[in-house]
Amino acid sequence: MVQLILRSGWLCRPQRSKFLHHYEEIYEEACQELLLYVCQHIDRYNPERGSVLAWCNVLLERRFFKEVIPKVLDKPCIEKRHSLIWIISLHQKNLQFSRNSCGNVYNQTQKTYSELNT
Repeated sequence: MVQLILRSGWLCRPQRSKFLHHYEEIYEEACQELLLYVCQHIDRYNPERGSVLAWCNVLLERRFFKEVIPKVLDKPCIEKRHSLIWIISLHQKNLQFSRNSCGNVYNQTQKTYSELNT
């Protein structure tokens, strides 16, 4: 059954535009979690509510994809990103540095921030 689900090509790909650098890893992990769940809980499938693939897609999109995101993403990297956002905010709002006086630091900070957001 697992092979049929995988070969069908009908599993959805939720939030495809997000997590550009980690999407495939998140998706693969979510699919593994989904297929394990399906094997262990096939008795919870109700054919009156839709096809097996429809059930799998609902589970993948609403549960497993969301559950896997924090497992896959590097939490220290996320913390660094939030720290960098704070630094940029402080730089722009409180310290009032001009781009001319600290251009190199500003440009490097903006570059690093852009890299973390892609």
